[in-house]
Amino acid sequence: MQTTPFSSFKALEPLMDRLHDQRFDADTVSHDQETRQWTARFLRRDYDSTRTVRQRTGLFRSRCFFPVVETTLVVKNVTAVREGIYRNARSDTFIGCEATPSGFRLRCALFIDIELDIDGPIIGEVRERDLERRGYVDTFLGAERILRLEGLE
Repeated sequence: MQTTPFSSFKALEPLMDRLHDQRFDADTVSHDQETRQWTARFLRRDYDSTRTVRQRTGLFRSRCFFPVVETTLVVKNVTAVREGIYRNARSDTFIGCEATPSGFRLRCALFIDIELDIDGPIIGEVRERDLERRGYVDTFLGAERILRLEGLE
């Protein structure tokens, strides 16, 4: 496991940029009001071509299997969380984060928008670990769907 601490939004931004277009799981979000700690999980595709396997599943369809890195974002000093989760979405494609006057906002492509209010500096850590389970994406005419975990979905 690799842990990278951050102590400002400016330090957090490049860590989150690595997660652009990766899967965000709304089911894993938690906010402990007593410790003022907020956590969330992202699944990031590892683009190691030596460990990637592509299978044709139809004339214009294929499934690509690859290693997955689980990234856990831990943010401290969180006083409030506003979640916009539409249509009971469980996962979405992460787009990016932006600073707000009271903290920062996480934006996803379609259904999820989360804003964190922070009292004090934006501090926390990003933890990454390789998952034993492979991920996959289904493609149709070259367009990929959201990352899924083998054996779970």
